[in-house]
Amino acid sequence: MTTKRYSEEFKQSMISLKHSGRSATSLSKEYNVSVSTICKWIQQDDPSNTNVLAASVIDPSKIKQLETKIIHSDMGSQYTSELFEETFNQLNLKHSYSRKGCPGDNARIESFHSILKREYINCQCFQSLEEAILGIDTYIRWYNKDRISLAA
Repeated sequence: MTTKRYSEEFKQSMISLKHSGRSATSLSKEYNVSVSTICKWIQQDDPSNTNVLAASVIDPSKIKQLETKIIHSDMGSQYTSELFEETFNQLNLKHSYSRKGCPGDNARIESFHSILKREYINCQCFQSLEEAILGIDTYIRWYNKDRISLAA
């Protein structure tokens, strides 16, 4: 399997066209580039999108209701970002991290994230943060309730 290489200039022109209102689907058809590739370029162009998304899913009322004191994550940039840490500080939460380079510390969630990306996220090109949150929330609810699983 060969991977196509695109110039930085081409990537930037796709990002500009997408930001100007063109859909990733139309760009994909016109320039023969996969929708997921275009979305990946857009995400790489502004990594703060990931930081905002990571921090936005922390629900203060749920934290209080569950009496959560500590949350565990890996060392991903979105979880070590200043925005994420500020959010934790405001909620008086402690942040526990996996050891660097040890994804086995989070084997179950790493497996779920792989499935989430493969079955849902890589097939989407969200137009807004709200659309991403709603779509992922719907997928997770379906995954937990209706998806056939062979695991016990």
